[in-house]
Amino acid sequence: MASGQRVLVTGISGFLGGHVALALLKKGYAVRGSLRDPNRAEQVRASLHEAGADVARLDFCTLDLLDDRGWAEAADGCACLQHIASPFVLTMPSDENALIRPAIEGTRRAIRAALAAGHERIVLTSSVAALDGGHRNYDRLLTTHDWTQVDGPRVNAYSKAKTLAEQAAWALVEAEDARERLSVVNPGTMLGPLLDNDPGTSVAVIQRLLRGEMPMIPNLVLPYVDVRDVADAQVAAMIAPDAGGWPDPIGWSGFNLSS
Repeated sequence: MASGQRVLVTGISGFLGGHVALALLKKGYAVRGSLRDPNRAEQVRASLHEAGADVARLDFCTLDLLDDRGWAEAADGCACLQHIASPFVLTMPSDENALIRPAIEGTRRAIRAALAAGHERIVLTSSVAALDGGHRNYDRLLTTHDWTQVDGPRVNAYSKAKTLAEQAAWALVEAEDARERLSVVNPGTMLGPLLDNDPGTSVAVIQRLLRGEMPMIPNLVLPYVDVRDVADAQVAAMIAPDAGGWPDPIGWSGFNLSS
C-alpha cells in the first residue's frame, strides 16, 4: 500500500484509534476516522495536531456499530481498513449482549463495507482475551490455534465479545474467499501517553489504583503493552504483504456466520 492513500480508522476517538491514526498520518497516509458522536471531531483533530500529525489529510465520518447507515460511504475511496471500534468497559453489563452484539455486528459491517469497496487489507483489533480464557488446562503454550472457550470457567462478556467477533471476521472473509486480506492483532492491556484528557478504560484502572479508589490491591495479572507498539503493529499488519490470512483454518471454520 502506497503512502498517501486513505485508510478508514474506526473508533478514532478511542485510545488505540487515536494512536493508530497518529502513526498513519506521520507515515504520510490520509485518514478517515469514524466517530459515533460527530461533535468530537474537532477535539480529535486538535489532539492529533498537538501530537504532531498533519491533520490536513484527516477527515471524519459518523458510524454506529449497530446501524447499517454510512458504512459503504465511509469505506468508499479508502484503500485499507483499521477496524478498532469495539465496546470496552470496566464493569461487565448485566446483559452480556450489550457487549457481544455490537462487537460482532460492528465487525461484520466494517468488513463487508471494506470488501465491497475493494480494500487491499483489513486489520482487525482483537485481544489476547480471544485466546487465553476459559481453558481448564494452562500447562502448555497457547498459539494461533487456540480460542477462548466461551463456555469455560471465569469467561466474562468482554472475552466472549472479542472471541466471537474475531471468529465472525474469519468466517466472513473465508465465505468471501478473501482470507488473505484480513490481518488480526491481539494485544493485551494497553498503557501509554494520552492524546487527550480521556484516559480510556485501560488507563482508568491505573488511575483508580493511584488515587486509592480500590479498597484493596487486587490479585490481578494483566499482560500490559505500550499502545504505541500496538499502533505500530497495526500499521505493519496493514503494509506487510504476507501479514494477511490465518495460518491454518482449524478452530474457526465451523463458526456460524448467521449466528
